[in-house]
Amino acid sequence: MARKRVTGAAAARMAEEHLRSIGEALPTPVTRCSRDLRYLWVSQPYADWLGHPSEEIVGQPIVDVIGPEAFEAIRPHIDRVLAGTRVEYEAQISFRGPGLRWIHAVYTPTYGTGDTPDGWVAVVFDVDDRHRLEEEHGRLAAIVQNSDDAIVAKTLDGVITSCNPAAERIFGYRADEAIGCPITIIIPPDRLDEEHEVMARLRRGERTGHFDTVRKAKDGSLIDISLTVSPILDAGGRVVGASKIARDITERKRTEAALKELTLTLEERVSERTRELEEINAELDAFGYTVSHDLRAPLRAMDGFAKALMADHADTLGSRGLDYARRIVEAAQRMDLLIQDLLAYSRLSRDELRRERLDLGDVVREALHGLEDEIRTRSASITIADPLGTVLADRATLRQIITNLLTNGIKFVEEGSTPRVRIRSESRGLMERLWVEDNGIGIAPRYHGRIFRVFERLHGIETYPGTGIGLAIVRRGTERMGGRVGVESNAGAGAKFWIELPR
Repeated sequence: MARKRVTGAAAARMAEEHLRSIGEALPTPVTRCSRDLRYLWVSQPYADWLGHPSEEIVGQPIVDVIGPEAFEAIRPHIDRVLAGTRVEYEAQISFRGPGLRWIHAVYTPTYGTGDTPDGWVAVVFDVDDRHRLEEEHGRLAAIVQNSDDAIVAKTLDGVITSCNPAAERIFGYRADEAIGCPITIIIPPDRLDEEHEVMARLRRGERTGHFDTVRKAKDGSLIDISLTVSPILDAGGRVVGASKIARDITERKRTEAALKELTLTLEERVSERTRELEEINAELDAFGYTVSHDLRAPLRAMDGFAKALMADHADTLGSRGLDYARRIVEAAQRMDLLIQDLLAYSRLSRDELRRERLDLGDVVREALHGLEDEIRTRSASITIADPLGTVLADRATLRQIITNLLTNGIKFVEEGSTPRVRIRSESRGLMERLWVEDNGIGIAPRYHGRIFRVFERLHGIETYPGTGIGLAIVRRGTERMGGRVGVESNAGAGAKFWIELPR
């Protein structure tokens, strides 16, 4: 009897050793656990998977090695294998060590001398990578299925192997109709050479980027599409097929055609408008010639004859006659000045401006040179805060603007006061601002917006002579050169006029 027990124990040890040797030989993690939920032995792959040496695992409670969370997840499977049932399951479990992993496990019960399992052997397959690939495949499949673009796969021989719902919708073929058919069912005859060229590139492993082309639907209608063709590779990297992504651009093409037609229409309208403007400019030029010569000629005659009367017949005209003649001369001169200012204002709207970089100091001194007589007559004091900045402007236009501002500064002062004008400039980012500041009668804020309009006068011609066009010329000329104008002033406190031009 004792001999049998020794033989049975030896057999059990032999079986245990045989099982251990098989487990050690397998590349898959294998372990044997006891009924009291401890590790009896582990294979080297199992120890490596958990990240501990095998001697630190053997004999330890399972829960201490894999962690409470993982143990609770596998406990129902342990209970089943200890009840004598072979267990196979797949689950995502958070292990201490490997972390959150998908595993496929097989638990097989082991027996000693009795009928109740004394433990189990666990074979654990880490299938996390497979699950990730399946999830990625699922996501890609969902993208393909839900894409608004037609996605068609074909072999190198041009046979359709798959197509998504968008392809069914765009081309009109159901998937079961299209699969197995040549790709040429959706290619118009005049586009077959294009397909041959794409396939030649594909066989070389080259991708064909977006290009616009035309395809044919089941009903024969032609569809404008934007097409991308990419090679499909097998596990060895060989090109075995092609993936085609087609976007329906019919609406885009219609929009482009409509825009092209609209552009042509606009170009025609612009050309027509340009011709009309050229005709208007020609008429304005003719009008300007008429004003300059035909209208001014009678004024010059009035002025000349009135002066002749005053010079040759003063003794017979008497005081009243001389006064009338003097008024005729003044009116003729005033009208001539008004005509000249109107012509200057009109030319600012039509003449081509030649913008160049100018030194404000140079242009200011040119304007002052032209006003020498008036400055001397009024004993005006002019101060320039050198150096002044530079601007991009047309020289003649800028000189006229500065002349008008200086003239106003000298003219609009209280009777008996000496005009004092200060000129300075300052940089403001990409712009240069020129200030012309005077000690004159000033302008109430409510009039600031009016004074730059044509024929706007705040004072009678008897008090301050002028045409009411000078500041309108300042504004028009400045704006045509890409600038702007303004004024800071209060009644009785002088005025600070400024113009801003690109530097």
